[in-house]
Amino acid sequence: MSTVAEMPVTRDPNMYFAGELGMEALLDRVLVIEDEFRSGYECMHCHEKGTLKCDQCEGSGKHRAIEHAKCSECNGVGKLQCPQCKGKGMLLEIPDAAKRRPTSGQIVSLGSEVKNVSMGDFVVFPNFCGEVYDLSGIDSGGVEQTVVLRIIKEREIICRITGHLKLRRVSHKSEVTG
Repeated sequence: MSTVAEMPVTRDPNMYFAGELGMEALLDRVLVIEDEFRSGYECMHCHEKGTLKCDQCEGSGKHRAIEHAKCSECNGVGKLQCPQCKGKGMLLEIPDAAKRRPTSGQIVSLGSEVKNVSMGDFVVFPNFCGEVYDLSGIDSGGVEQTVVLRIIKEREIICRITGHLKLRRVSHKSEVTG
């Protein structure tokens, strides 16, 4: 009985993997992972979590003075509801139907004919270009993850972006104001 030696699996660096599913851009196509939706109304007080560490017990849930007793402020949980957003994680809740798709993201795969952008670049693209795929699955840590992958042509990319801004609101102006 002969055994076949296992070949080491090497992953193509141009291939994007979501779990066991691999995707690669071809020809003039670019695969972009869309950025998360940001409304500008996220609670900065609790960093969108909806809870804050209890100051009384410093997040331990234990009473400071009485051993084996729960903290009376947080009832032993170690966290309190954020007073700013009242536990929602945002100051104004936007229904899913009203949320716009993000128009920026990071390139994770390039087709062979792509010349003007590189792997890892952050780019801006129009709202209604390309094909969009919502990929959901369980990551290696057992946590459910969703990635939004957009497949677009290189010519649909409006610009490359660098740096990072914490934007609260952005409005598009076509005329220059002075």
